[in-house]
Amino acid sequence: MAMRRYAPLTRSRGGFTLVELLATIAIIAIVSAMTAPLATGWWRSQKLQEAIDDLRTDWIKARTQAMDEGRPYRFQVNSDNKGYRIAPNEIGNWTDQSNGVNAPPTGDPDEIAGRVTEKALPENLTFEAASDLVNLGGNADATWLFLPDGRARLLDSDGREHQSASIILSEQGGGRRRQLTMRALTAQASLTPLTQQ
Repeated sequence: MAMRRYAPLTRSRGGFTLVELLATIAIIAIVSAMTAPLATGWWRSQKLQEAIDDLRTDWIKARTQAMDEGRPYRFQVNSDNKGYRIAPNEIGNWTDQSNGVNAPPTGDPDEIAGRVTEKALPENLTFEAASDLVNLGGNADATWLFLPDGRARLLDSDGREHQSASIILSEQGGGRRRQLTMRALTAQASLTPLTQQ
């Protein structure tokens, strides 16, 4: 009678060893540590770009509203430089601007209220004065108006009109900065290189 031979029993491997798991976790930690600063910088850059896009969109809406309603709309940076307001250029909407060379007119009491936009910039972003004369950052007397004919009126604090004006959006603490320049003839804004102050 012949004896049967059986293959030796082998255990199938059901998981990973502790050393393999620790090596994988170490690799993930190293890669995360290397990419975290890049992701943070990208995120901050995106926040700044979103704020610029929102501002330009609100300017386009104000220009369109001015043309549709046949009356000027005013853009003004808040006194803390962390937000802005857009509303029809009438004293009822700008009671804090009631005197000075660029004060809004009295307005018609029968006029419809119009669209008022008030927005705060995202956290850690602020408006900063540009190097031109019509800057709005911290200058309550400078005025940007969107006119019913589709142009803009860019007035300095002395009431003089200019062909272009700029404003800077920047991260607080000296981070990224972007300058937007408005052209009076077209009331269109574009990103422009920063000028030294």
